[in-house]
Amino acid sequence: MKPTEKASIGAAIGGLIAGLGLAWLLPDAVWWVPVVFGCLVAGGLYGGIVKQMADERIADGDLFSKDKS
Repeated sequence: MKPTEKASIGAAIGGLIAGLGLAWLLPDAVWWVPVVFGCLVAGGLYGGIVKQMADERIADGDLFSKDKS
């Protein structure tokens, strides 16, 4: 599994937890509010994780990814 695939799974889990947490905190909210919030959190987490991975690769001097599986 590629590192970006692992990042997407982690971001999806984080977004799901955030959406469920908001649904628990605001039980009278419209159904799409926690869904949109969870998607926004997942997108932010994914972008942050991928940026951090790229920054670490650049800092190590590895400009091209060796993991092609």
